Amino acid sequence: MLEWFGALSGFEQTFYVIGIVMTGLFIVKAILLLLGVGADVDVDADIGVDADVDVDSGDGDGAMVHASSAADLHFVSVNGILAFLAVGPWFVVGTYSMWGSHVISILCGIASGFVAMYLVALMLRALKKLEQSGTINMKDAIGKIGEVYLTVPEMDKGRGKVNLVLGGQLQDYTAISRDSEPIAFGTKVRVVDIEDDDTLVVQRESEEIV
Repeated sequence: MLEWFGALSGFEQTFYVIGIVMTGLFIVKAILLLLGVGADVDVDADIGVDADVDVDSGDGDGAMVHASSAADLHFVSVNGILAFLAVGPWFVVGTYSMWGSHVISILCGIASGFVAMYLVALMLRALKKLEQSGTINMKDAIGKIGEVYLTVPEMDKGRGKVNLVLGGQLQDYTAISRDSEPIAFGTKVRVVDIEDDDTLVVQRESEEIV
């Protein structure tokens, strides 16, 4: 084993060590996550993707169709970074053994690492929704006051995020607004309805509840 490792180039040795160490840490973190330990300590950055489409019906009345979709993922997290560092190095050494190119192998490692981060983000989102659906009745949020931490676009043109205490826990929830103006970060809002079972409909707390 030592002879095999010693025969490798310094480039390969470096990524083998990184891959072994980070894979071990990722497995430990995954086990702890499944046991419910450390699930709330990740520092996440929200990345939202919004798509707005206006279509002219062509009948002269100027009718427009608006479509909006959003995919909110906790893309950058402790789990995501560990997945990147656990998967990427193996693709680096594998690609290097086939092509012998440092540049190609590193690019393949980076690409595979980002794919791993994305898959982990999808898994964490699914786990979070499963946990919320099993312990929290979203209808209980109606009438509660929260605070915007990711701007909520106006007139249902996109989705933002709101911090809200529900079920005894302070969590972030996807939110939309039908106000004529965006609701900015830090604004107090009140939940007036629930859409799609897990999306809050909010309005500024200073406004009259409708």
